Amino acid sequence: MWNVVFHNDDYTPMEFVEFVLKRVFHISILDALALTLVVHTKGKAIAGTYAFEAAEQNQCEVLLMAKIEGIHYGSRWSAPDVRSEPTRIA
Repeated sequence: MWNVVFHNDDYTPMEFVEFVLKRVFHISILDALALTLVVHTKGKAIAGTYAFEAAEQNQCEVLLMAKIEGIHYGSRWSAPDVRSEPTRIA
């Protein structure tokens, strides 16, 4: 299983993060807002825990949404301390 971690940056609007958490990760409105604020204030937060294929699919959906909206969204999956990557858990 993999944790999908969102990291704060200077480019992505909080509204987009909240939207993605609701649409892609199926998080309720209030929980999405709370998680967005955690990302913004603490620098990162776990959006969910998934099998690798599901985590990868979620990343593809987020990147497509960002591209459609014209939002710079730099995400990587392998390196630590980047905007959103799966983190292997036991």
